[in-house]
Parts: sequence; structure tokens; C-alpha cells
Amino acid sequence: YLLDSYSGAKSKAMEKSKYAQEQAMEAKKVAVLKAKKAYHSTSELVAQDSFKASAASAAAGAVALGAGGAATGAVTGGIAGAVAGLPLALFTFGLSIPIGAAIGSGTGAVVGTAAGVTAGSVGGGAAGYGVYCKKDDIKGAANSAYSKANEGVAAVRSRATQSVAYAKETVSAAKERLVEKKVE
Repeated sequence: YLLDSYSGAKSKAMEKSKYAQEQAMEAKKVAVLKAKKAYHSTSELVAQDSFKASAASAAAGAVALGAGGAATGAVTGGIAGAVAGLPLALFTFGLSIPIGAAIGSGTGAVVGTAAGVTAGSVGGGAAGYGVYCKKDDIKGAANSAYSKANEGVAAVRSRATQSVAYAKETVSAAKERLVEKKVE
């Protein structure tokens, strides 16, 4: 009886093990297919010019506002830390004020950097994407302004030429009158 139970349990265990291996192989195939699909989707996304413009603008915005946020946070945190250390100054012989300022400025710098980087990244990315999407309109407006400026230059040039011609005629007529009066 024991031998039958053992062999029955062994066969069930082998059967379950084989089933688990088949399920694991199926899960592996699905995971590989999904990973390949994600890889191709990501490659297509990264290859788009709009993504490149957004990413570059987001990075520039993060750097610009991150530095400003760090500086602002450090100053503000230092002031807040010094104020927080004032009540304990009597008991610490005044050492709580600079220690509070140091802790506050460090904390403020971290929080300010995080806030600045976040705002700069989101704002810069959105601005970069918006400019990229409207690049044809922007280019058209710039070309229109350029052509209007050229039209203005041509009009001024024409008026200047006419004025020079008029001035030459006037000077020439005056010169002739003077010469005629001298001859008389």
C-alpha cells in the first residue's frame, strides 16, 4: 500500500511539475513578446522629432529652474531655520541659531531643487512640444515679418531715390537761375 501511495504521489508530483514548467515556458514567451513590443514602441517614440524637442526642452527647463529653486530654497530655509533656533538660543548659548540656519538651508535647498526641477521639466517639456507642433506657423509668421520688412525697405529706398531726384532737379534749376542772373 505504501509503495502504491508513493508512486501515485510521485506521478502526481511529476505531472504537476511538468504542468508548472509548461506554464512557465508560456509565461516566458508572453513576457518576451511584450518586451519586444515595448522595445519597438519605445524606439519609435524616441525616434520622433517631437519627442526629442520635448526631452531637450524638459532638460533645459529642469536645469534652469532647478538651480534657481535650490538657491531660493537655501536662502528661505536658512532664514526659517535661524528663526526656529531663536527660542532655544538662551539654553544653547546662541548655537541653536546657526545650527538651525544650516539645517534649514540644507533642507530648503533640497526642497527648492526638487520643486524647481519638477516645474522646469514639466514647463520646459510642454513648451518644447508646443513650439515643435507650431513650428510651421512660427516659420510662416517669421517669413511674413521678413517679407513685410523687405517691402518696407523697398518703399523707403524708392522714396529716397525720388527725393534725391527731386533735390537734384531743384538744385539744378536754382543753379540755372543763378547762372542766368550772373550773365545779365
